[in-house]
Amino acid sequence: MRIKKTPTGNEYISVDGILVRNYIKKNVQPIGLSDLFSKADFETILSNEEANSRYPKISDEKFSFPKVVIVSDGYQFEEKHLALSKLPKDVCILAVNGALRKWKIQKDRSINAYVINNPYKDCLSDLPSNYFPTCIPSIRANSEFLKRYSGNKYTYVPTPERFFGLKRKEEYYIDDYRNSVCACISLAYRFRVNKLALFCCDESFDKEREAAIQLKNKLWTYPQHIKAEKIIDANLHWLRSQENSDIEVVNYSQGGEYKNATYINSEEELIEFFTTDGDNSDV
Repeated sequence: MRIKKTPTGNEYISVDGILVRNYIKKNVQPIGLSDLFSKADFETILSNEEANSRYPKISDEKFSFPKVVIVSDGYQFEEKHLALSKLPKDVCILAVNGALRKWKIQKDRSINAYVINNPYKDCLSDLPSNYFPTCIPSIRANSEFLKRYSGNKYTYVPTPERFFGLKRKEEYYIDDYRNSVCACISLAYRFRVNKLALFCCDESFDKEREAAIQLKNKLWTYPQHIKAEKIIDANLHWLRSQENSDIEVVNYSQGGEYKNATYINSEEELIEFFTTDGDNSDV
């Protein structure tokens, strides 16, 4: 894996034209070298930032979660997510995309936080009807979604891009690549994770569709989702590259294969992965 180093001290991995920054590198001024927004998006983004600036910031809080599972609403989520009620109570659950709206576990297990970074109004379709755990949105997330969201909210600030993004003095930035799973990986690092699982973090389906690509597991997905998974994998690479650290990562999802996560295929394996001793904190 080729690493690009710049005079700023930042390091990047190139993934299909996207430069994925080493977010664990200390004593550098974070900057994203990929232009993730067009100029046509700038007005929307800045409007969201202004409206969302009143919420407290997650970087001003101190959380410690050695065990984290990132839950999306991928293939067979409705059936598989019920197994999350069996996880040890010290596992932090970070939900993304449609997982919160589709959540069916009523009493046995709650979501620690819902993470969102979609700046557009189409994210309103993911609003839940009656369950509002703590929300950790990007400061660029759709402001109307946050207005309608009834739970507590702590925003995060994405790493500024070279040509766009206000230069604020922050305790830390989050590298999200407009992808909520990437945001969760960066947050998990800030929460001092040492065991991380991806759960239904895929965009797979079982019947062929126009322009879809078949995966090795015989399911189908679209090229843009394969690219997104490569970016996620690069973020996992940086997470696991820390010195004097032995972070374990597993993937219980039906998408592509990750080089930086061990694939598991049963809820028993997931539970076993998290069944360790230790004292953890709660949100």
